[in-house]
Amino acid sequence: MASEFVSAISHLNPITGQTIDVIPLAGRPSAIALDSNSVWAATAEGTVTRIRRDTNGVAATIDVGGQLDSIVITDESVWVGDRSGYVHRLSRGNPSSSPVKVATVTSVAALAVVEGNVWVAAQVSPASHRGGTLRILMTGRPELDSLAPGYSVARLESDGLVGYRRVGGVAGAALLPDLASAIPAPTNGGLTYTFHLRPNIVYSTGEPVRAADFRRAIERNFQIGLQRGVSADQFFGSIVGARACRAVEDGPPVDRCDLAKGIVTDERTNTITFNLQQPDPDFLFKLAMTYAYPVPEAVAMHGYVKGAFPGTGPYVVSAVTDMEVRLTRNPRFQVWDAAVRPDGYADEIVFSVVEDDAARLARVEKEEADYLHVGRSSAGLFQASQARYGGQWHIGSNGTTAVWMNTKIAPFNNLKVRRAVNLAIDRLGMANVYGGPPLIAITCQVLPPGFPGYRPYCPYTFDPDAGGHWRAPDFEEARRLVEESGTKGMHVVVGPNFPSYDKERDYVATVLRDLGYVVSVTDFEHFHQDTDAAVIFPSGWGPDYLAPSIFFSLFTCNGSSNAGINFCDPGGFDVAYRKALDLQPTDPAASWKAWTDVDRQATDLALWAPLYNAGGDFVSARVGNYQFSPTGEVLFDQMWVQSGSTGAPPLPAPSPSPPPSTPPNPFSVLRSFPRSATGVLTPDPRSAPEGIGMAAGPDGFLYVVDLNHRVTVIDPANGGLIHSWGRPGTGNGEFSANAPLSIAVAPSGLVYVVDPANGRIQVFAPDGTYRRQMGGFGDAKGQFHDLRFLAVGDDGSVYVPDWDTATVTKFDANGAFAWRVGGEGSPDPDLQHGVYSLTVMKGGNLLATWAEGGTALLLNPSDGSVIGHWPGGELIGESGEPSIDDAGNVYIYQNVPRAIQVFSSQGTLLGGVYFEDAVHERYELYPAPVFTPDGHGWSFDRTLGLVELGVRLGTAGP
Repeated sequence: MASEFVSAISHLNPITGQTIDVIPLAGRPSAIALDSNSVWAATAEGTVTRIRRDTNGVAATIDVGGQLDSIVITDESVWVGDRSGYVHRLSRGNPSSSPVKVATVTSVAALAVVEGNVWVAAQVSPASHRGGTLRILMTGRPELDSLAPGYSVARLESDGLVGYRRVGGVAGAALLPDLASAIPAPTNGGLTYTFHLRPNIVYSTGEPVRAADFRRAIERNFQIGLQRGVSADQFFGSIVGARACRAVEDGPPVDRCDLAKGIVTDERTNTITFNLQQPDPDFLFKLAMTYAYPVPEAVAMHGYVKGAFPGTGPYVVSAVTDMEVRLTRNPRFQVWDAAVRPDGYADEIVFSVVEDDAARLARVEKEEADYLHVGRSSAGLFQASQARYGGQWHIGSNGTTAVWMNTKIAPFNNLKVRRAVNLAIDRLGMANVYGGPPLIAITCQVLPPGFPGYRPYCPYTFDPDAGGHWRAPDFEEARRLVEESGTKGMHVVVGPNFPSYDKERDYVATVLRDLGYVVSVTDFEHFHQDTDAAVIFPSGWGPDYLAPSIFFSLFTCNGSSNAGINFCDPGGFDVAYRKALDLQPTDPAASWKAWTDVDRQATDLALWAPLYNAGGDFVSARVGNYQFSPTGEVLFDQMWVQSGSTGAPPLPAPSPSPPPSTPPNPFSVLRSFPRSATGVLTPDPRSAPEGIGMAAGPDGFLYVVDLNHRVTVIDPANGGLIHSWGRPGTGNGEFSANAPLSIAVAPSGLVYVVDPANGRIQVFAPDGTYRRQMGGFGDAKGQFHDLRFLAVGDDGSVYVPDWDTATVTKFDANGAFAWRVGGEGSPDPDLQHGVYSLTVMKGGNLLATWAEGGTALLLNPSDGSVIGHWPGGELIGESGEPSIDDAGNVYIYQNVPRAIQVFSSQGTLLGGVYFEDAVHERYELYPAPVFTPDGHGWSFDRTLGLVELGVRLGTAGP
């Protein structure tokens, strides 16, 4: 088994799993293969090592060079894949002979042996993306020194002894050796770490990196002093000698810090040995921070660097002004391990200061710049851009915003109450205040995505699932828990909190009042930690370094009092916390699993009510390979920029002329309202669009059912939410777990909603008052097997197809059963195949479509008999869903191919938009347009939200 963490191969007993031997390598193993006598290991540093299986001894190490990450064996040869664009062939019988180098032109991604032949999986070489200038917009100039507070460009200029895999997502949480050749296991009871420095590494100045430079870096921490509420002692106080380097409280930093006993360096052996006063399981994570980057003797020990920070990375600062920092390539940079420090793509990276949010947004949209970050407090400005440029927005957050509770004082000392708070909160509603996804990601747990130990988990939702998805609040269960706790009517204090969380504070106060508590609200001016009050307040928490302990220490007996949580469980939570912490230095994989357990334990204890992970990144259309590291860093060096981009698409307008066999696109978007404004939950843009049903009422409002198990009423004049009703469940006014699929509004104003998993149609007044229901599961008249859609006639009659039984049922305006036609054995063969959806045409006839496509029937509304075949049916694809405009034209959404086609009432094709065409891949309308009494057409786009459509059909149109 290969270990990247310790740069070694472990030989395990396959029965017991116990380690037989550990064989150190010359670098980080990237691939491994076995033959009958040997283990062959490739390393990221370009070496191949042969290990004898009988002795576990190293028989040979061959310096191949390149970026090796795949290896296979044939009868006579060992083949090694190189991402630089080569396959290296080594002789098994004489591995010391010169390897044969086979050029593959493109980067080698993987190797396989099939019937004695070597197959190469190739991908585009990273070098093909090199070049260009990446332009970053920030509200303040980035810092230049590795010790300065805030974002420092030293991240692009330099490295530490250890670092993280330079990719986004959970893979980016893997700690790897960087300037060190391996990550050492601690010795001396966890008090000693000895690193070996890679040879021949030089700074951008040309000066060689020396072992003593790492001690100088830590001493400089104490002599300059860190800011923004952190101190050098917080990170490096466990090192022997650090106590003498501590500044006097509220005093200046020490003039001279000597850590010679705590950090012992040897230039001859290129080793750095850290001696600690007490074990620090987070010590390796701290060494990955910019604070531990080495500094040569030329760097001042009592002041910040004002220009280029001497570093080992791919970039170096070439120009600095008050409003701009420009980085260009470091000509002395060489890749030593592409996983932890790959080359950069852009030739230049320019950071510019633009304080105005609107100006920053406009520049990125126009491709005058390439990146900006949006915090939660300013998200409102960016909602329209999020809707229009959805594919260019990304979640960029490694912090968690939550509701904190004083668990020492009733009612929050009661687990049922804390769980009730978690269940009652509408996380989506709270997230939508700041724009919703992708600016805000909803969460129920402490750890943010990508963090070591993170696995999605959400017990605080209606109908929880194994995937950890939050669906909706469960207020009834929350009320039940409060009643059981016996705390209803108690007094609670919401706040104090930082002013940026006032919206969350006020919402939490509303929730607590609805749960039956007497609520007082206090503001930031009265901020204090009152451990003797039933305090609950919203706040955010983010890590200084990539260690779960930063979050979970808040809930330990030693840490919770400082955070105002006041929780202490020495025999339970603290034991689990310590177990995960102690595993970190020696067994990262086991530690990750242990942290997963701790995260679930903290969530089950409801020590927080987590809300969301906030932060959005917006990139221009010419940017590729966006990567957000769980460390909280956007990997600017791994972005590439493309020249000649046409930019982000304009609002959908009539498309370029389609092929001659298809009609022109009649639609254009006149205006749009993002989902955060309407309150409608639109489907994920990466999935099929189904999940929204919409109807226009006689009052001019739009009635929408969506994936939130509710009916939302929207004023199309401003896209605003008027009111909504519904929640998951089986009672009156509740909808099934599959969510309602279809909705119709009668001329009387009654609202009819298909509730498929409950097998019924519910009827409501326009204000959401429940009136009655029709249907139910069964074979009797007026009952159904498979409900999907319905239609309402001008006289209030309701028509319902049942796909499973191939029938259509009519109810009169009072809900009484009228007739049912079709099904197996029907005297009319056209009605034996099933109707998927239907609508009421001008004049009252029913237009019924089949899911198989190619057929549409006209039915007599009085008895359901077939009048004839509608000519347009021959052009309808699978699962046609129709709507009608004032002129009687028919609009049909279909799944295969995905399109909306427009027909005259006689079935003549007038126009269409086909979403599978390449020009349309950025937007898609669903459902077919719904027309309000004023003649305006409305639909939803999966990224834009609610859209008003212009329709041009020439003389045949409205």
